[in-house]
Amino acid sequence: MFLVGITFLLVLLLYKDHPMATVALSLCGYIFIDCTWVSVYLITSELFPTVLRNTGQGTGSTTARIGGILAPYIALMGQLPGLSIAFPVVIFAVVANACWDINVLDSRNAFCANAPNHRGSRSGQR
Repeated sequence: MFLVGITFLLVLLLYKDHPMATVALSLCGYIFIDCTWVSVYLITSELFPTVLRNTGQGTGSTTARIGGILAPYIALMGQLPGLSIAFPVVIFAVVANACWDINVLDSRNAFCANAPNHRGSRSGQR
């Protein structure tokens, strides 16, 4: 998600003078979004215990569908009078970076029951 946000912020620097670079960066951002989506499915299947796996993947899928519904309307906001392409690009970049920040800050210093302790054995096993 961080690369998606950075890519879309780079579009802001180049969209007026370099239209081909804008297209290339937009395609790279789209590829990064696809890679993120695949990673979400892979990580949630391993991260959540069996009891919560369906809830975790369902929440991720629902959030992605809501984003897919809203994205065309946000993209069309760049065509409103007084706004440029910079407006939807800033929205997409801020949301992508916010999602990345929330994910990183949420998991910092978190206790993991299956993590090995300092002696090399798994916690919970003697």
